[in-house]
Amino acid sequence: MTIKSASACVTRRRSVRSRCLALGVALCALTGSGCHLSDTGASAYLPPDQYFAELSLEHHAINLSLGAPYDTVTLRTTRTMGDGGPVPGEVVYRVTSPSLSITNGVLKADSAVTRATVYATLTYGTITRTDSAVVSVIATAPTALRDFGLRVAPGDSAKTAASRGNLKTIPLLRQSPSGTDLSALLIALRSSDSTIAAITQSGSTVSIDPKRPGRVMFYTSTYAFGTVWRDSLVFTVGWPVVFGVRISERFVSGTRTTVLGFGHQDFTIGLGGCVTWTSHITTQDIDMQFEDPSRVSAPAGRVCPGAFQLLHGDVGGNIAPFRNIPFDGRDVITEEDFEYYVSTVLSGFRARVFSTPGVFPYRSTLHGTSGLVRVCDEAADTICAPRRLGGW
Repeated sequence: MTIKSASACVTRRRSVRSRCLALGVALCALTGSGCHLSDTGASAYLPPDQYFAELSLEHHAINLSLGAPYDTVTLRTTRTMGDGGPVPGEVVYRVTSPSLSITNGVLKADSAVTRATVYATLTYGTITRTDSAVVSVIATAPTALRDFGLRVAPGDSAKTAASRGNLKTIPLLRQSPSGTDLSALLIALRSSDSTIAAITQSGSTVSIDPKRPGRVMFYTSTYAFGTVWRDSLVFTVGWPVVFGVRISERFVSGTRTTVLGFGHQDFTIGLGGCVTWTSHITTQDIDMQFEDPSRVSAPAGRVCPGAFQLLHGDVGGNIAPFRNIPFDGRDVITEEDFEYYVSTVLSGFRARVFSTPGVFPYRSTLHGTSGLVRVCDEAADTICAPRRLGGW
């Protein structure tokens, strides 16, 4: 199949140009090349003053009671164009439970319900936006809140390291005047940047899933029986304190010769972090010579995985040549058999701890490959945050 050049479209009528453009976009999508199409405004097709940018309910967690005046709440929305101007039109509301009704924008509780959802929808031109809120209704008189928000436990900090699966929890406070936990009270949670840290609720605990280093703001709010409660917490996701580097095998360009290199050649960890190197290569050794081995410590302490401390746990500095040694399958009967088994299992692993900030270059004298460990002291250094992520 022959694809005509873009210049062939220029001299044709507008309809032909449109078909050429559509063909080009389709080809971009099919090939996955992206074609570097740019979006120069709030919308690629509409100027900001015509682009419906946002629709947001005032409350995203609403708690009502059947007793007046706590059985109603007026639903309000924020609706803005791309230039900040208001969006004309009427918001349409709907609820998921017959326990609730909406008249002229007023949400009313008709019977008790543990959890329902109210939706707000607005259409402007070809753009339709929807927002939602969770609602609960109790049949009894409400209990007032005395304290509400995100709290860090005594001795803890609003910080964790960016490591896969490294979930951190903090308490969620919904306290009555008597000090009891109002666990049935619905709340809304939001992270200002879920690519840095995502946040979810489970009972009276908030789980934080760190994604990448940076600083984020967590927001929580609730409309509780006529009163609005809000709280926020600044949370820091620091550099990882355990970082794994896989040893990989690759061909030297233009030859059939293989060398061993490092899967991550330039990375950053937090102060006192532990770097682990793992090799599954059984045919070649690899070594690591640091530019300043005196500042590279043995894999000791609570940060380094315990398994890495079983073999040469007291040895720091440069890493002597090593390779993965397969277990020969012998029966493990004697103490010597067990020691041999452990040594083979751990043979492909090495680790070092970096307790001082700075840059730590290293290289393999056997293969000529190199790596770089950057150590960030986040408490003292405000500029070692990743670029475009802001300061700590």
